[in-house]
Amino acid sequence: ELGAPLRLMPGAVQRQTTERAITIEYSPDGRFAACQTAGKTLEVFRIRSKEEVERKIKRRLKRIREKQRKKTTDDAPAADETVAEEDSRSDEPYVTDELQLMAGLQTDHRMRSFCFGKVGADKVELIVSFNTNCVELYTLNIPKEDEAEAGEDAATKPSKKRQREVELKRTRAIELQGHRNDIRSLAISSDNTLVLTAASGAAKLWNVSTRSCIRTFPSGYSLCCAFVPGDMHALVGTKSGHLLLYNLASGEVMSEVVAHDDAIWSIDIRPDGRGFVTGSADKQVKFWEFELAGAGSDNEASDDEDEQESGSESDSSGGSDREMKDGSGGSGSDDDDSKSEADAESAGSPEPGSKRAKTALPETGARLEGTLEIVHTRTLKMSEDVMCVKYSHHKGASKLLLAVALLDSTVKVFHEDSLKFALSLYGHKLPVLSMDISDDNTLIATASADKNVKVWGLDFGDCHKSFFAHDNSVMSVKFVPRTHYFFTAGKDNRVRYWDADKFEMILNLDSHVGEVWSLAVSSDGSFIVSSGHDKALRVWERTNDIVFIDEERERELEKTFDAKLLNGSDLTKVGTQAVAAVKAGGDAEGPESGAATK
Repeated sequence: ELGAPLRLMPGAVQRQTTERAITIEYSPDGRFAACQTAGKTLEVFRIRSKEEVERKIKRRLKRIREKQRKKTTDDAPAADETVAEEDSRSDEPYVTDELQLMAGLQTDHRMRSFCFGKVGADKVELIVSFNTNCVELYTLNIPKEDEAEAGEDAATKPSKKRQREVELKRTRAIELQGHRNDIRSLAISSDNTLVLTAASGAAKLWNVSTRSCIRTFPSGYSLCCAFVPGDMHALVGTKSGHLLLYNLASGEVMSEVVAHDDAIWSIDIRPDGRGFVTGSADKQVKFWEFELAGAGSDNEASDDEDEQESGSESDSSGGSDREMKDGSGGSGSDDDDSKSEADAESAGSPEPGSKRAKTALPETGARLEGTLEIVHTRTLKMSEDVMCVKYSHHKGASKLLLAVALLDSTVKVFHEDSLKFALSLYGHKLPVLSMDISDDNTLIATASADKNVKVWGLDFGDCHKSFFAHDNSVMSVKFVPRTHYFFTAGKDNRVRYWDADKFEMILNLDSHVGEVWSLAVSSDGSFIVSSGHDKALRVWERTNDIVFIDEERERELEKTFDAKLLNGSDLTKVGTQAVAAVKAGGDAEGPESGAATK
């Protein structure tokens, strides 16, 4: 009753599990209560009415008297005192008199929260959310009052028939939309209409305009993904080293290749669309090309002619498909080439019987003739685990560069055609997790786990600026096409917008409720998509509003000051730290430590 004093009822409720209880919630009408454990169990109890509790007490008293009546003992006065004592205790309601265990639910995944839905005379609905980003609706059928009364005495050990009647049954589930785990990578199609996301267990294809999921592709622990030129196929790299090629129209796996011996951390498509490169934790960078199998006799004839031409060219050039090894400044020398020439024929050359595609894939909307396949062509061995790979945007093959980020916190730049060493970018204190190159091939931005983003010149490898970008590891960096603006995403739940020419922060996008793992920018720069630990995709659209950087700095200063003030910090120190945190450009501490070797 409202306003009644709280009282502690004697006794204890026997539960079905020994797991720790974390949440107890009552139904809106007060007839039911549910207990959520720290594991995968949910127990539902019925709260008896006042009349039912009185009948329960009377039956218990009756059982006690009958039990003492049957007891024959020589000490009759002692027995009378015992009966009187038990009668006095039995008049008080126990907690077991008010709570009756109705049903228990064992789930496959750990529960995050629950709540009661509709509560009727004959059924109760419970809504349960899970850590796998799934919401399920369960229905509990309530037995009739006479059946419930008959089963009260056997509540601790109900019959199988009664268990079936009060079993929690799953009636609805929301599980098609969204990922069950962290979204580790995403990519945007060339026409900016589709978004491909990769997570543990599945990869999904989304429509940007309707924000709806179109396809779900079962996969392993996916770490990276990319659209194949033409937007009809997609590539997904997994933690086990497998490379999956999907048909977006049918959702089928067209090819599954054991590409690496360890996790594939990065995939990047070559600018001409003829192939791609993968970087793995097995210290290898592998080059792949697309091939149309069974495309017709004309294509086969042209392939034969190209093979003859390539054979004559290889005799004069010394073979461009040889396996290269990373060295300290001299990896592209003739001596190293001659030493590795014997091993290159077996490790770096294409597989026997395979043909390398010599024509680019059709543009978007064109129809492919034949089956698309991927062929391994070359392998570049590195001295450390490969964290990220990125192509430059040069049109000519002779000018094309490949940047490789290693676990030793350095970035190596190679010529793509000969795999000769070009530049070494060093200055980060922790490994580089992501990098991107501007469209004019003048700047390369590297994002590291040391919370810094560095902007380098791609011509000489000099460090232009070092930003203290985030309060935690910087997971992704992307340039806006045809500009020197770029976005960064970090584990501090934020996405930030930067100017690489003026070296200052423009915007701070704070909407994620978890770590931001990846982001992608559309080809026209009209929107970006970010994803992360909160298992959500967030689309940020460009508006016509004018941004005043001074106002953004003041707003960021106020947020930092308020956050520090709530923690009870010293006001003088708070002001100093807040000003330093939003200083123009977010400069890193100390002088520039970036250097380059050519």
